[in-house]
Amino acid sequence: MKILFISSYPPAKEGVGEYTSQMIKSLKTQGVDAKVLTFKTSTESSDSVQRLISWHPSYISKLQKFISQFNPDIIHIQYAVSIYRTYNLLLLIFLKKWKRNLNIKVLITFHEPIKELASLGIIAKIYYKMINHLCDEINVLTVESKNELSAKCGIKPKKIIVIAHGVFSHKEKVDMIEVLKERYGLKNKTVVLFFGYIHADKGLDVLIEAFDILLKNYLDIHTKIMNSRQK
Repeated sequence: MKILFISSYPPAKEGVGEYTSQMIKSLKTQGVDAKVLTFKTSTESSDSVQRLISWHPSYISKLQKFISQFNPDIIHIQYAVSIYRTYNLLLLIFLKKWKRNLNIKVLITFHEPIKELASLGIIAKIYYKMINHLCDEINVLTVESKNELSAKCGIKPKKIIVIAHGVFSHKEKVDMIEVLKERYGLKNKTVVLFFGYIHADKGLDVLIEAFDILLKNYLDIHTKIMNSRQK
């Protein structure tokens, strides 16, 4: 089987690219021929990673040639508005062309539908509805995302599959607890880990509510909220 991912990809420093990188590595260990089509950057393309997404005519030509030569069985799009930016329209154009001319099954994983539907309103609804008609299956990471797409975009629930995030295997097999306590001056202290950036859409309200409960019920504790990038 041949699978083509359309996604951001390292060295881009964001979560979706890393997510795709881990999926590619996992599939290759299972003998799947998996490649990535990503955005044109200063980094050179390779056999597995084609950096061809661009509005430039020469790259559009190269991209179409690559698709024809690789001839994937499945195209799996990793999607968030913030990743594609000015290429959102280009993605729709390519998908319509491929669905019309090629016998390829198209899947899409929506990473941030709740956030995008809330912030972009009717524009996001229209785009999600358009891309829905060009895809055979939709994947989301949470049940809440599935419910939101169904309620606001009219997408049939049976078409939406919930696949939660998997477990990330760190490259360095090092117990980081003592390293981090030393780095941040937390020796002999109890540490509670909050997973997520200090950002409005990453559940910061849950963190604040949790600390409020702690302070009300354990008055003798001392609390400190730290950003993991804090020096």
